[in-house]
Amino acid sequence: MRSLRSKISVNLLLLLFVTILATHIVIVTVMSNEFVKDKINRERQIFSSAASGFFHQPSSFIDIIGIRDWNYVCLMAENGDRYCYGDNQDGMWDDIIDMTAASLDLNQSQIKYQGETWGVFGKQNKFVIISDVLTYDSQTLGAGTVVVMLDDVYHTIRKSQKFVVMYLSINLVILFLFALYRFSGLILRPLKKMVKMTEGYRDTGQLFIPAEKRHPEFFQLSDALNRMMQHIEADKNKLLNSLVLLEKANTDLKKAQAEMIRAEKLASIGRLSAGLSHEIGNPIGIVLGYLGLLKQRPFVRTDDVAQDYIERSESEINRINVIVRQLLDFSRPAAANIVAFKLHDLLSDVVAMMTHQPLMKNIRIKCEFSASSDTIVGDPQQIRQVLLNLLINAADAIAVSLRPDAGEIRLITVSLPGNPYIRLMVADNGAGIDQENIDNIFDPFYTTKEPGKGTGLGLSVSYMIIEQAGGTLNVETEPGRGTIMTITLPLPDPAALAACEKSPINETS
Repeated sequence: MRSLRSKISVNLLLLLFVTILATHIVIVTVMSNEFVKDKINRERQIFSSAASGFFHQPSSFIDIIGIRDWNYVCLMAENGDRYCYGDNQDGMWDDIIDMTAASLDLNQSQIKYQGETWGVFGKQNKFVIISDVLTYDSQTLGAGTVVVMLDDVYHTIRKSQKFVVMYLSINLVILFLFALYRFSGLILRPLKKMVKMTEGYRDTGQLFIPAEKRHPEFFQLSDALNRMMQHIEADKNKLLNSLVLLEKANTDLKKAQAEMIRAEKLASIGRLSAGLSHEIGNPIGIVLGYLGLLKQRPFVRTDDVAQDYIERSESEINRINVIVRQLLDFSRPAAANIVAFKLHDLLSDVVAMMTHQPLMKNIRIKCEFSASSDTIVGDPQQIRQVLLNLLINAADAIAVSLRPDAGEIRLITVSLPGNPYIRLMVADNGAGIDQENIDNIFDPFYTTKEPGKGTGLGLSVSYMIIEQAGGTLNVETEPGRGTIMTITLPLPDPAALAACEKSPINETS
């Protein structure tokens, strides 16, 4: 409303100002013209009377000039005698003499404007040349011409302008206040009532805008707004119902889609792993047995090169065996041994085991256990597998970063206030993960490591284990700054805790 009032006020003030200014210009222009005409008539009357007396009763020509202090005077008798006075500074003598002779020949008066001077609203005529026929008792005596200066007329008008401007300014203020008051009553007050009603509108309920019949346009607007609000309210209820149904349908579709994709992946991997475990597992065991026998041969024991080749072969075959085992874990996880255990103890045990591994060289593991309660119910071996996968991934990320000699892995546990959950964060300062890979890191067989250094099953298995435990596994990363893997696990209620057998970590390891 203040903005509309300001716009109306400015436009109204501008309109009134332009109107009054135009009126002022017209009035001053008309007044200036009338003053000039009055000046010409008076000067013409005085000059004609004095000049006629000069011819009728000859007197001194200087006396005529002194009557009004005329700068140019020219008299021409019927017999051709000429009496002229003036300094001819403006080069007007020729025009004055010609006009005087023309008036005498034509027996008619002439008026001619010349020169420029500053008037009221710009340049105007500086002087007027009046040429008149001189008569006495209907007898033509001659003709006379006089030059009348108009500066005094414009000067008088300019002096009166300050009073005119003051008067018009007072009128402008009075008209502006009155017009603003009338506009407020006719437009702003009804609008303000409507705005007040609409501001009080809430999402529920209906809005009724009072209609003022004394203003037909606002009455029609109010009635139209009330009908529109009724339609909007009805459509809103329909839209809300549709949104609820659509959200439910969308949730069900996403859930079904995710389950179908996961089921298809599990089925494909299950069929693959079932065949691999039989077709590859047995030959792998036989090959490892023959390699063991080969290492015991006398001529092989003394051949360092042969021993190195055999050990490399065993290492690669064992890696194949690990891949097959991970496939089996992903497709048909072993039966979980559900017990209650301390997460902090399990973390300490894993850290102690990983600290002496070659891949942890030059990497500092920092533990920050601040969770007030760390007893969870689950399979400690599966949770151990998840922790090992996350630590190995963190170590690999640090190894490929630009600062492998200053690697750090932080294990942080916190309790969530008001929620029966414990949160574990595994943070590293490694190379991080590119944003385009974030959505795929939990997919089976997806890996960003070099060929031969990863199967793409570690995070998939870890995600499945945490999900089966009732928790969540999330990732936060920034390329070049590191990665934070966050595990959220539920804390058991007293009844569930009592039903589970507590097991120390060293017994489950």
